[in-house]
Amino acid sequence: YHIYSRGNERKDVFRSSDDYELFLGILAEAALTFDVLIHAYCLMPNHFHLLLETKDSNLSQVMKRLLGLYTVRFNRKHKRLGHLFQGRYKALIVDKDAYFLELSRYIHLNPVKAKLAKGPEDYRWSSMRYYLKEKSPEFLSRDFTLDSFQSTGAYRRFVMEGLSETLDPFKDA
Repeated sequence: YHIYSRGNERKDVFRSSDDYELFLGILAEAALTFDVLIHAYCLMPNHFHLLLETKDSNLSQVMKRLLGLYTVRFNRKHKRLGHLFQGRYKALIVDKDAYFLELSRYIHLNPVKAKLAKGPEDYRWSSMRYYLKEKSPEFLSRDFTLDSFQSTGAYRRFVMEGLSETLDPFKDA
C-alpha cells in the first residue's frame, strides 16, 4: 500500500526532531506488532508517505495504532486538542510489478522536490539514506527494492532520474 496523510488544515504534524523520532518509534513498534513490512517512508513537515505491505488484512489496525497513538502523544506534548491529520489516511493498493519502484522513487524524492534537501539521502526523515548504507532500522524492509538493482548506487541513480521525469504516480490511481 501507498499510505499518505496530511496535517489538518495543511499544518505541520512534525514540529521537532522529537516528533519525527516519536512517529518512527511508533511505526517500528506497529510494524513488529502487526507483522507489516515497511518498504519506504518519508516524513515531511506537514504530511507523510509510507510504502508498506501487510501479510494479514490488518491495515486499519496498523494505521489506527500509528495515527491514534501519535496524535495523542503529539497533542499532549504540544498542549493541543483535536484532530491532527486531515480526514482519514489515504491508502492505494500498489502493484509490485508496475508501480512499486516508481512509488519508492517518488517517496524518496519528496524532500528534494520540496527543496528540503539537495539529495534524497541527505534528508534525515526518509528511508533513502538507509538504502545506501549497510545497516538500516530493523523495521525497514529493503530487500524487494534492492533486489531489482545491481547495486545501491544503481538504485540511487534510478531515484535521481526521477528528477528529470515528470511522471505522476497518482495520475492513474
